[in-house]
Amino acid sequence: MYRNATSLLFCVLGLTNSQKVEALPKECIQAETRVQSCPRLIYKQAAVAVPVLGVEKNGVICICLTDFEQVKSAQMSKLEQIDRQVTLQRVARKYQISEEELIKLIKH
Repeated sequence: MYRNATSLLFCVLGLTNSQKVEALPKECIQAETRVQSCPRLIYKQAAVAVPVLGVEKNGVICICLTDFEQVKSAQMSKLEQIDRQVTLQRVARKYQISEEELIKLIKH
């Protein structure tokens, strides 16, 4: 039994090493105000490049979805809309991308 398990382990390791594996980003796109770890991270294909993070278009990007839940919300009060706009502006400036590019990363 151990012999079969060992053989299977070596086969899996061999397959893993033969495939191209992209490194995960070291930093995630998140709000500047975040001080604790993000409860809802997502790793996905980047719709646009984020050079400051070393992420190319179609590369792997990490986003804290918790910080951007309001972006997907359709109904908001005026105050919430202003808060969303300020958050988007600050985050876009921090990562040196446009607000439109940031929204594209979050939504796609």
